[in-house]
Amino acid sequence: MAEGKGRSERLDAGLRAAFGAGENGWGENVPPAGAEAPSVVESLGFGAPRVMLDSPPGEHTPLVSPISAELTDVERIVGRYQVVGEIAQGGVGVILKARDRDLGRDCAMKLLRSDLLTRPSVVQRFVEEAQVGAQLQHPGIVPVYELGLLADSRPYFTMKLVKGETLAILLSERASPKEDLR
Repeated sequence: MAEGKGRSERLDAGLRAAFGAGENGWGENVPPAGAEAPSVVESLGFGAPRVMLDSPPGEHTPLVSPISAELTDVERIVGRYQVVGEIAQGGVGVILKARDRDLGRDCAMKLLRSDLLTRPSVVQRFVEEAQVGAQLQHPGIVPVYELGLLADSRPYFTMKLVKGETLAILLSERASPKEDLR
């Protein structure tokens, strides 16, 4: 029990470091953990049909898995996003494919790995990555859309989903590196 309390205190310290303290302890613009944000379209209640455009032929984003270890305890609806599946995993987070239910667009959702939630410095760096990415505007930098918290207090951020083949796939299709030389 004492170990659980220590873990909770470390989590609180990490989230305070990342989000700052506000009325609810996590920052003024962050809903309490477990509070699901209502869909704007659903909140308007005028029954407008959702406009959903198809992706152009040839544009695809392969999923590694529709379910992963990080997804088993995550709800399929996160705020206004519907989680479709896992695209990739990295050292700090998991990249998920999600669909913005209000705007009808696919996006990427980076979710902090659950085993890193108790490390305040990692949580802070994760949030800073989202904040810096959201403030930069350059064709070579993926735009960040939103920062949020899951019901289990894990931070996530959403960003533009870059469709197409990965660099690894393109490199594996070459006969040799000399193929790219002019």
